[in-house]
Order: sequence, then C-alpha cells, then structure tokens
Amino acid sequence: MESIEQRVQNLLSQMTLEEKLAQIGSFWMYDLQTDGALDWEKTAGMLKHGIGQITRVAGASTLDPVSVAKTANALQKFLVEKTRLGIPAIIHEECCSGALILGGTVFPQMLGLASSFQPELAEAMTTAIRSQLLAIGARQGLAPVLDVARDPRWGRVEETFGEDPTLVSHFGMAYVRGLQSETLAEGVMATAKHFVGHSLSQGGLNCAPVHVGMREIYEIYLPPFQAAIREAGLRIPDDIAVVGYDDVRVSRFACPPLTTVRAPEVELGQRASEMLIELINGIVPAASHVKLQGELIVRASCGANKR
Repeated sequence: MESIEQRVQNLLSQMTLEEKLAQIGSFWMYDLQTDGALDWEKTAGMLKHGIGQITRVAGASTLDPVSVAKTANALQKFLVEKTRLGIPAIIHEECCSGALILGGTVFPQMLGLASSFQPELAEAMTTAIRSQLLAIGARQGLAPVLDVARDPRWGRVEETFGEDPTLVSHFGMAYVRGLQSETLAEGVMATAKHFVGHSLSQGGLNCAPVHVGMREIYEIYLPPFQAAIREAGLRIPDDIAVVGYDDVRVSRFACPPLTTVRAPEVELGQRASEMLIELINGIVPAASHVKLQGELIVRASCGANKR
C-alpha cells in the first residue's frame, strides 16, 4: 500500500502543467453558479483539470446548510470521478466569529471575545464551529486572525484579538486547538491570518505598505504566529516555499525554506548615479532598457544559502 508521500509523488509525476496550476488555484462558489444554482455545464468546463480549493460554498451563496452539504458532496464526487486524476478539493469557509453559513451560530467578534480574557472560551467556540463546518463538508477555516492591532485607523481591528501580543497568542492557540481538534482527520484546518505586520499598514489603509523594524516584528507581530505553530499544532507544509523579492536583511531570518531574488543593488545604484550626473551636465539620457541580472537564492530551512 502506498504511503501518503508516495501517493503524492505518484500523482505529481502524472500531472500536466494545467493540472498542477489548477491545484494552486480556486474558484468561488458563485463562479460555478447561474442564477444562484450550480451550473453543471459551466462547472464541468471550469473543473476539467481539477481544482485545489473551492471558496465558500456556504459563505458565497444563499444556500441553506443542507443544500451546502449536498452541493459540496456533488462537487467532490465530480472531482473524484470525472477528472483524470480524481483529486478532491479543499473547501474552505470564513469562521472568525462563527461558521459563515445561512442560519449559522454567530459568536462575538474576536475583539469582543478577547475582552473576556478567557482563552478557554475561544476553544469552546471553535469546537462548536468545527462541528458546523464539518457538517457542510468544509475542511479549512479562514481563521484565526493573529494580527496585533496597534493602529485604530486600520479598518479590521474588530477581527483581531487586540493590541497585546501575549493575549493574542493565548487566544490564537486556543482558537486553533478547538478548530483543529487532536487530529486533522477529525478537525478543520486553521489558517493563521493575515501576514506578520499586516495590521500596521501605512495610514491604517488595508494592504498598504508596512514600515516596521525587525525588533518590533520579533517582539510584537511574530509571537502569535510562532505560538500557534509551536504550541497549538498549526500546520505548515514541511517543504513550504515562500517566493519574494527581497534582500538578505529580511529573508535570512526566515526558518521555512525561502526562495528570494536579490536585487543587483550596486548595479542599480551605479546606473542611477550615471543618469543623474548626465542630467546635471545637461545631457538628456537616451531612452534605453538596461537589463540587470538578479540573483536567485534558495534557503533550505535555516541552513546555508544555495545560489
């Protein structure tokens, strides 16, 4: 009998480029519907190569819970029986303050929950949320939000557990334990959100640039994520690869394998200086494209760099 790792490698060896791309993609539930009902002609075309995730069968539709469960089962049956490799999808739902389902139980927002200073309530809450999500076929919940809220102008403060990293950490751990249970075979996979430092965006604007030093990152914004992974069993893939455009000053601190492109800073600076001197001397630089070679760096965990 094949192990999980062997099964994964076997599937990967058979997959076309289209099938691999499909597995890192997702469709919203409403993408598969016409006039609020599942459109099988549309669905068959969109899912012909499979799909990695289906977004909010409940939260992005007006279906009642029973209809959601039946629809989720039908979609999984199609993926398993009608696609070449038969890979089921992960169905995910929002669940910050309750499973986002028509008629679902609504709990206090995270900020209100944190004001109780009783993390055990978060675990009890997400134990209930887990049962509702499992009943409709959802195996991933888009929570908890582990952003530390330090700027009240940011419009998502109510989604957080507040401004104190210790409090956020304890509530985050409790939230994850309740949602995931002892094993993911019986639980719902938690999603730590959003990004380290995300809540300190410029001007309080959501997704605006973040200007924060490494000390603040390590002392304030990183601990809740660290605690959820180390102490509550939040799962991250062993071979996770984060791809970015950064320099060693940031990326060298990352412990998962990290792939970055280091900018040719010296060459960029020299070229900019040359253009500036030409302008000062009254010379208008001719329009041209300058190709500078970046350096691909792959870090295996915290080990030595591979160039």
